[in-house]
Amino acid sequence: MRPETRRHIHLGINYVMMPAPPVYQGTGLALQEALLQRSVDSDRVDQSENALKVIRGRPPFQVVVRSSPDQPTGQHLILAPEPARSVEYSTQEAEFVVEAFESV
Repeated sequence: MRPETRRHIHLGINYVMMPAPPVYQGTGLALQEALLQRSVDSDRVDQSENALKVIRGRPPFQVVVRSSPDQPTGQHLILAPEPARSVEYSTQEAEFVVEAFESV
């Protein structure tokens, strides 16, 4: 492989948290608002009883928070499938997501 032809096909970070993160009515909108305050925009928020997903189409980006009532742990997943931006920018954006989640 020639280094100059290298491209990133998927960037992501997965946090497993204990205790499980709270996912309640309004968590998705509160997280979306906290993300906007940090200049991380999104297209929509999908929320179910134990999970939420914040999605942006372009450039592709997803934030997933899962919590199971019968498990002591939860998950916070930050993904950039087929990233259109640099690794440095994606890393900074992931840091903003963590800050936003901690503020909710």
